[in-house]
Amino acid sequence: MKVTFEDQSCHIFYATRQNIQQAKMRGKIFSFLQSKEEHTTFSTKINNIEVWHKQLGHCHLQYMHNMKKNDVVKGLPLFTDQLPNYQTCQFGKQNRKPFPRSTWRFAQKLS
Repeated sequence: MKVTFEDQSCHIFYATRQNIQQAKMRGKIFSFLQSKEEHTTFSTKINNIEVWHKQLGHCHLQYMHNMKKNDVVKGLPLFTDQLPNYQTCQFGKQNRKPFPRSTWRFAQKLS
């Protein structure tokens, strides 16, 4: 998609240059105008476990089961699905050794 700002308006286009939405500046904000055709997006299948996993900060599945068992979070459903393998979760579990302390120091300023 492409967004352009001209004078007091903003236009949002598909890559094919078809105008999707436009907004006029009113004061210091842009106010979207009603478009001629509606654009709707929705998920074909809602996966409750994914939604709750993201809302709870990508916490572990076992932790989510414990929260449900102990009634810690109001409205938390019973999960039967498995969590998808998120790359961000894998990166968050990685660790590394600290950098070694250096004994070398500058004796004078760089010039």
